[in-house]
Amino acid sequence: MKIIGFSAKEACKIVGITYAQIHHWDKIGIVKPSIMGASGTGSRRIYSFADMIGLEIAVKLKGEGLSIQKTRKSVEYLKKNFPDIENPMTNFMFISDGVSIFILTDDPSIALDTLKQAGQFAFSVALGYIVKEVKDNIIKLEEEREKESFIFEVEIEPENDGRFHAWCPVLKGCHTWGHTESEAFLYIKDAVTLYVQDLFDDGEEIPSFGKADELKSIVIKLAEKRETKVA
Repeated sequence: MKIIGFSAKEACKIVGITYAQIHHWDKIGIVKPSIMGASGTGSRRIYSFADMIGLEIAVKLKGEGLSIQKTRKSVEYLKKNFPDIENPMTNFMFISDGVSIFILTDDPSIALDTLKQAGQFAFSVALGYIVKEVKDNIIKLEEEREKESFIFEVEIEPENDGRFHAWCPVLKGCHTWGHTESEAFLYIKDAVTLYVQDLFDDGEEIPSFGKADELKSIVIKLAEKRETKVA
């Protein structure tokens, strides 16, 4: 299974924050969704795995007593002084003494104080641990969702015109396209969901599941690429 993006609701559950928090952190620029940003009422935020790491780092800093205002100021400092770094929260090692936030530089003996304050180092953000924690939470979320769900595999392939074609093999006529693989995956998720909902509303059988008494949650997986052997 290949996970391409996470909705704001999924991100909140994985890193343990509220929707109000993730909305606020996006608005003030701490961690913005890199796959799809909010573009108005009803639009969706889609976060990448790297975004999830950034969110978890923000959570850890907050848990160590750093206010979200200080984290925001640190991100602003990094964006100003490292304009080539698109997402500072996932590209630096953060260290803090509970008062200021530092980042490690290429020289291990030098750390930059992003809040321009002196202090003794008290803790550092263990990136390897955070990555493992986020992965474990994602696996747990997927296992929970799959216990009582309709699960459909979809396939995505590049087209000659540069777009990506996505479809669900078991749902006849369920096709869509996107300008990127991530976009195509998001579109096919919506297409499969609407397709299955229509079948349920019309009282028809749902392929691979038969007649359903209730409409359970719908989980979309990207099918594993299978190697074709040539004789």
